[in-house]
This record gives sequence, C-alpha cells and structure tokens, in this order.
Amino acid sequence: MRFLETPNLPLGRVTHMMVGEKYINLLADPLKKRGINIIPVKGSAELPTPVSNHADMLVHHLGRDIFVSSKSNMSSIKKCIPQINLLRCEKEPIGKYPDDVSLNVLRVGKFAFGAKEHVSPDILRYFAGNDVIFINVRQGYAKCSAAVVDEASVITADPGLCSALEKHNIRVLLISPGYISLKGYNYGFIGGACGKISRNEIAFTGVLDEHPDRKKIFEFLEERKVFPVFLTNDVCFDVGSMIPVCEQFSA
Repeated sequence: MRFLETPNLPLGRVTHMMVGEKYINLLADPLKKRGINIIPVKGSAELPTPVSNHADMLVHHLGRDIFVSSKSNMSSIKKCIPQINLLRCEKEPIGKYPDDVSLNVLRVGKFAFGAKEHVSPDILRYFAGNDVIFINVRQGYAKCSAAVVDEASVITADPGLCSALEKHNIRVLLISPGYISLKGYNYGFIGGACGKISRNEIAFTGVLDEHPDRKKIFEFLEERKVFPVFLTNDVCFDVGSMIPVCEQFSA
C-alpha cells in the first residue's frame, strides 16, 4: 500500500478513501466489496448543514502522504491512518460562501484551480514550492464542481471552470447543471458525487439514469478507457467527493 502520488489520480486499485461520516451507512458496504476501506471525515458545526460533512470542504490532498485538514478532523484521521502527514489548515472553513471554500481546490495533474482570495495560504505556498500551477477561477467550489477523469480530462457543469481548464489544454465535457441530489440545495455537483477507485474506474454514488447528458458522459469516459461504477441504485447524490488516499502497488 502507498499514498497516491497525485491527488485524485490513482495508478493502482484504491485501498482507502476519505468519505464524510454521515454517508458511511450508504457507501461503506459497496466500497468494502471493492476492497476499499473508508477513512471517516467528521463534520463541522461551522459549515452550512447541507455541506457540513463534505470531505472536500474539510480535507485537501496536496500529494503523496501530505494532507491539509480542518481542526475537526486532525485527531480522528491521524488515528485511522497514522502514516499520514496531516497539516492543520491556516484558514479554517467556516460559515457561508466564500468563507467555507478554503480547502475546496481542484487538482488536475500539475494544475490546481480555485478562488485564490479564499484559499488557505498554506495550500498556495505548497503549490508554489512544488511546481503545481495554480489558476485563479471564480468558482470557489472548484473541487466539487468537477469530476477528474484523468490527468487531462474533466467533467463539469460550470462554464467558467470549463473555460479555465480548456485554456490549459485540459479536455472538458461540459454537462447540464442539476440531476445530482443534495438535500438542502436545488442540486449538487458531479465532482462531489464521485471519486476514482482505480486508474480505469470512477465510482459514482448513484446512477445517472435521469441525467440528460448520460450518454455523453459514458462516451467521454469510454474514450479515455475509464469505466463507471455505480455504488447504489439511488439517483447520484453529492457527498462532497470520495477522496482516494491509498492504493495497491507492485514494487
């Protein structure tokens, strides 16, 4: 077992994922059947209720064993996986937008996308010191707005984020907004409803049968030899991302 070298992009089969603890009752069994252990992410009373237990609001993977975490998760994550290098974020996610997005940064290979003014400064320093190119975008919920398919391919419903990604030679499938469930809001985001579980598999929390761009999504994935896995028979629902942490590897 090893930590993923690049966030969101496993090379082997994922063995551990971070998932908001309130979603464990829905996702633990289907993930366990695929050999994946859940690292629970505790919620924060400082965040709006619909997203208070979203992993991508509370933890950010910088690369390898290095993660940045909200204060509510420092001890519990370390207890689950002692080998992790867990840093307390300098800008705690609190309250409503934009003060809640300090950790919600999208990593796609060597690029990172987020609302720079609101991103935790320690994340920005890490990027600057580790050759990660940060791109400022208006979409503060950058991580949950986009499903990372591979190091140069993304699915999103956000036109502004799509434009920024394409300017950096990242292929984007722009889909219709909605059709992802998130209690308390009109709809959720596709990035918050999925996570890669191997190099060639992306797991969705539920089915996309009602999504008008379902066929386009599957064709986009197939072109990249990435196959969808549906963890439940429910309509796909936003859990704040399932974050791959560790993977199997061959020496």
